[in-house]
Amino acid sequence: FRTEGYTGARAKFVEAGSVKPAEKYPKDRIAEIDAKLAELKRLEEEERKRQERDAKYTGLIKKADGEYDGKKMGEALKDYQDALVLKPGEQHPTERIAAITSHLDADARAKAEAERIERERLEKEKQYNELIAKADKFFEGKQLEDARTNYNDALGIKPGEKHPTGRLTEIERLLKERADKEAADRLAMESDAAERARLEEENRRKQAEKDAIDQQYREIIASADLAFDGDNFDLARDRYTEALTVKPAEQY
Repeated sequence: FRTEGYTGARAKFVEAGSVKPAEKYPKDRIAEIDAKLAELKRLEEEERKRQERDAKYTGLIKKADGEYDGKKMGEALKDYQDALVLKPGEQHPTERIAAITSHLDADARAKAEAERIERERLEKEKQYNELIAKADKFFEGKQLEDARTNYNDALGIKPGEKHPTGRLTEIERLLKERADKEAADRLAMESDAAERARLEEENRRKQAEKDAIDQQYREIIASADLAFDGDNFDLARDRYTEALTVKPAEQY
């Protein structure tokens, strides 16, 4: 199943659950589908991050190669080092860094490293701010799961930051309230369905009793009328009297 397939299946199980709220099977399948959807979303997010990392790495290598060919060793060194941060152990940038380092003196290397660290800090700050902006927007829009993902990503860049940490605590509280309300709503729906079923069964029972009485009355009256028409008045009187015990209010 792709996400669309799971979503469609979930809608069908929700619909089935609304028809028979007490059935356990649709609820179990909905829980399974929700877990699958969460896993798909996690995998999609990992793939998106991998593609972003690969694109950034490729761009840095292309830029660094151009700088290296143009003898701009300090700039090339910084970009090769940034590329290695994204993909540690890659052979090409590792070899180029070794070649460049051998041509730079200690002061130049220190300057290049300081510039790289500052550039990395600024890039992390930019990523953190973008994640917080996205998370805040999701939070205000009540998209709590998406907000939680982005706040967690932001904390991965800046662990211990007060704003995302506080928001995550609030999100957990809101999600619990939402889950509790959904559970209460389901319980109320199941209770209403059970009461409707009870009333329907009671009405069916009463109707069946009424139908049985009507059938018994009609049979007795038919027997009494037959006796009456045959001038068997004693039998007719007994039958009419018996009919009155079945339906005392009848005038016939």
